[in-house]
Amino acid sequence: MILSSENSLECKRGSQIPKRILSKLPVSQAGPERHKCCHCAFQQGLEDGRRGGRMFRSSDFHQCGHGNVASRSLFKEKIHENQGGMQRHRCAVCAYAEGWNFDEESFFEPEKSEPENNGLILVEPPYFSKKDAIKKKSAFGRVWRAPKSNEAQKIGLAGEKSVMKSEKKKLREAKRMDLAKKIIHVSQKLGDGAGYDILSYDVDGSEILIEVKTTLKGKKAGFFITANELDCARHHRDNYKIYRIYEFNPNSNSGKFFHLSVEQLEKMRLIPLQYRCEF
Repeated sequence: MILSSENSLECKRGSQIPKRILSKLPVSQAGPERHKCCHCAFQQGLEDGRRGGRMFRSSDFHQCGHGNVASRSLFKEKIHENQGGMQRHRCAVCAYAEGWNFDEESFFEPEKSEPENNGLILVEPPYFSKKDAIKKKSAFGRVWRAPKSNEAQKIGLAGEKSVMKSEKKKLREAKRMDLAKKIIHVSQKLGDGAGYDILSYDVDGSEILIEVKTTLKGKKAGFFITANELDCARHHRDNYKIYRIYEFNPNSNSGKFFHLSVEQLEKMRLIPLQYRCEF
C-alpha cells in the first residue's frame, strides 16, 4: 500500500501509517510493544491481514491493555525500535490491529451525508459477499478479541448515548415528543441482560430494539455479539436493529454509523469463540 505524504507518515525504514490512525492510537509502555515502531507494526498487520492470518502459538500470544493481540516473537524479530515524532509511546499492538482491519476503500470514501447535531453520520452498511466469508475460514490467530477494558466500556457507553440523542432528535423533528420522552436506555436502567441497549420508536409508534456496537476502527471491523443478544434479535427480528458506529471519536462524540437488520446480521459470518462447559 502506497499512501500520499498528505495523509500518511513514513518511518526511516519506509513503512507507512495513516496520520488519522496514528493520532488516535492509545499510549502503552508495557510488554513487547514497548518502544516499537507503530509504522512497521501497522504495515506488518496489513500484510498479515491480507494473507488471511498469522498462526500464533498459545505461548506466543500477547494482549495489550486495549484488548488487541499480536505475537511476541513477531515484535521481537520484525518490528524495530522507534520513539520519534507522533508515534512516541503509542501502542504498537494497536497499530498492528489497525493494519489487520484496515479497509482502504471505506477509509478514503467520500462522505455524502450531513452530520447530525451529535456528530454521527449515517451511511450504507458494507456489502458482505460469499467470497468475503470464504476468505475468513478460521478465527484462530485473529487480532481482535472481546473488549474487556474500562476504556472499551467507556467507548461503548459513549456510543449508546450518541444513539440516544440521535433517536430523540429524529422523533422531535417528526413532532412526536410523546415518543421521544418514552425512549429508554435499557442497558443503564436494567443492565445488559435484556439483549439490547435502547428501546426507541419509529415515527408511527412501533418499537425499535437497538443494540449499539461502537468501535474506533474502520467500517468493516468485526464486532462481538453475545448469545443472549443473538437470541433476542431472532425473537424480535421485525423490530430489532444493530446500530454499528465506527471511526468513533469519544472526545467529540463524532463518527459514522449504519443500521443492520437481523436478516443482514445472519448473512455475516458468525464465529463461535468460546463455549460454557457445565456438569
